Amino acid sequence: MEDVRVLVAIVGLSGILAGAVLTTLTSFATGYLSRRHEHRRWLLDRRLEIYVDFNRAVSNWQKSRSRADEPGMLDVKETTRETLDALTRLHLVAPRAVSEKATAVLSQMLTAMEFTSDWKINEAGAATSQVHVVSAELLALQQSDVQSRQERRRARAVPA
Repeated sequence: MEDVRVLVAIVGLSGILAGAVLTTLTSFATGYLSRRHEHRRWLLDRRLEIYVDFNRAVSNWQKSRSRADEPGMLDVKETTRETLDALTRLHLVAPRAVSEKATAVLSQMLTAMEFTSDWKINEAGAATSQVHVVSAELLALQQSDVQSRQERRRARAVPA
């Protein structure tokens, strides 16, 4: 009789312990997956923000080159620095193909300009046109990157 009581107590305590361990493991797994999902969402949002910043900087540079004589226009030197800063941030979050294409955009921008000590610009129409072409290619790569990441996220969210 005494052995049965001990056995019942051991089985009961084992069940309680197993339930507590299972609950703890489930809690940690859920927390980990939730943080990972939020981090991926944050990274995608950050990547989009950086893509927009870089594209805006390139657009500002193009405007500053085409309308350099108009009052109130941004300085080419300033917009080039803005583009370089945006490129640095882009390198941190973008895939290699996007990063390399963005570097090509900046390279074409620098090719399109001949800097003197006071940052005067010598016209280079063909190189400036090439900036537009490479920028369009970059935009297509950025859109492809974002779409593929969103599709993968949707695929993971919907169980098959």
